[in-house]
Amino acid sequence: MFRGADAKRVCTFPFARSEDAAKNGPMLFFIEFNLKKLNRQYFFAICIPMIQRRLISIAAIFLSFAFWVEGHAILLTATPAIGQMVHGPDIEVNLRFNSRVDAKRSTIVLIPPTAPPRTIVLGEQSSPDCLNSQIHGLASGPYILQWQVLAVDGHISRGEVPFRVQ
Repeated sequence: MFRGADAKRVCTFPFARSEDAAKNGPMLFFIEFNLKKLNRQYFFAICIPMIQRRLISIAAIFLSFAFWVEGHAILLTATPAIGQMVHGPDIEVNLRFNSRVDAKRSTIVLIPPTAPPRTIVLGEQSSPDCLNSQIHGLASGPYILQWQVLAVDGHISRGEVPFRVQ
């Protein structure tokens, strides 16, 4: 808003005075400030905090998306489950993750109690976030399934699922 011959910038701020509200009912009044004189104070008192609030809001939005777009595949469910006792000698292995995994570049290794580790052949994926397989000829004892998966975003995740065969 510009007024006067010298066209000074004027800013208005609302306020209510209690004595005027008592006489005339709730009214809104304005005070005019000459921003040419208060430009520096206005900038540091109003503009800088407003810019800081906007930057903090933008950072919060980006951080919320960073948690939403996770970088690693996390094992959600496993069959056999961790520490589960299963009846052999043949078992079905199903691993489900929180994101899509590349089955061609993922592996499952079976570590038996006495024999050397062996890589398990993966079956066809039932869904993009699952790995499936069958293991045959297991003797009684503790076993460990070591898995390594490549998520579609390019991150590699590893983990183990210990279980026992009865």
